[in-house]
Amino acid sequence: MQLKLGENIKRYRRKMELTQEGLAEAFGVTVGAVSKWENGNNVPDVLTMMELANFFNISLDELLGYEMSSKNVKDMCESIENLCDVHDFGSAVREANEAMTRYPHNFKVLHTCATMYYFKAFENVDYKEDAENAIRIFEMALNHISQNTESEIGEVTIKEKIANMYRRIDPEKALEQLKQINYEGRECKGIARTLMKLERRTEALDHYSTALIINLVEQYEVSIYTALALAATGKSTDIKKAMELIEAELAILDIYAIPNKVTMIHKLKSVLIMHLAWGYSCLGKPEEMRECVRHAYALATVFDNENIRSEIAESIRFAYFSEKLVSTYDSIGVSAVSGIERFLTQEVEDQYKKNAKYLKDVIDYWNEIKTGKR
Repeated sequence: MQLKLGENIKRYRRKMELTQEGLAEAFGVTVGAVSKWENGNNVPDVLTMMELANFFNISLDELLGYEMSSKNVKDMCESIENLCDVHDFGSAVREANEAMTRYPHNFKVLHTCATMYYFKAFENVDYKEDAENAIRIFEMALNHISQNTESEIGEVTIKEKIANMYRRIDPEKALEQLKQINYEGRECKGIARTLMKLERRTEALDHYSTALIINLVEQYEVSIYTALALAATGKSTDIKKAMELIEAELAILDIYAIPNKVTMIHKLKSVLIMHLAWGYSCLGKPEEMRECVRHAYALATVFDNENIRSEIAESIRFAYFSEKLVSTYDSIGVSAVSGIERFLTQEVEDQYKKNAKYLKDVIDYWNEIKTGKR
C-alpha cells in the first residue's frame, strides 16, 4: 500500500497556485520542511496532515492517497456485496474492516459496510452487536452523505434502516426515529410493526390500516398511468396489455369493496371502466365500448345519488381504525360524473395523442347516455 502524500501535497499546492514559500508561511514552517514533505524525505505530523487536508478542502484519505482510485473503492464495495449475496458474512466482515480502515470517510464504503451488518443482523440469532454496528456505521455514512451519487440512496432510506435495527434492540427508539421521517404516511408499516413489538396492537392496526389505504390509492393511480403509457404506442398488443392491467385493478377493488354497499369504490371503478371503454374504441370494438360506458355511467350515478363522502377509509373491508379515520384527497372530482367528464375532456398529453382520436366516440356515446338518448 503505497503512500502518495508528498505527491499530493505538491499537486494540491499547485492547484491552489501556491509556492512552497506560500504554503510554508500558511503553516508556520520552513520552506525546507515543505520541500521535504513533497520529495518524501519527511512527513508532517498527524495534526498537520489533518490541517493540510482541511486547507486543501479534501479528506485525509485523499491527502494520504492510498492508491485511492474510485475503481478500488468500487471493487471493494462490490466484493463485500458479493460476499453478502452468498451469505459469507465472516469474509464480508474482514473485507469491511479493511475497507473502512483505508477509507474511513468514504460514503460508499461506509454505506456498503453498514448494509452488510444490516443483513447480517437479520441472519444472526445473536444480532445485537451486528445491529449496533449497522446503526453506528449508517450514522457515520450520514455525516458524509454529500458524497452520495446514487439516486436510490438518501437520508430517509438510511434512517429507515437505522430504525429497523433499533426495532430489534430498542423498539421505543425505533418508534421515535420512524415518527420523525413518517412523511405522508411512508413509515406507517414500520411504525405498526414496532408497535406490535411493544404489544400496542390497537395502535398498530391504525397504522397498518393507514398503510394499506395509502398503498391501495397509490396502486390505483400507478395502474392507470402505467396502462396509459403502455397504450401510448397505439399498437393493439400494447392496448390489450393496458386493458388487462385495468381489469386486474378492477378485480382488486372488488376484493376490497364492502359487499352490497355504495361507497367510493363505485367512483373509482367508474373511472377505470371508462379507460376500458377507450381501449375498446381503440381496438375497433364499438359494442364493448358502449357496454363499458353504460356500466361506468350506472356506477357513477349510483354513487352521486347516494350523496356520500368520497372517503376511501370508509369504503373498504380491510380498514381497522380504532377512532379517527385516515383522510385521503379525492383527485377524481366533486362527483363521479364530473370526474369522468374531466377525464374525457381534459387535454390529452403528447404521449397519448395516437389514441386521442378514438376518445371522440366514447365522449359522443357518454353524452347520449347522459342526455337520455340511449
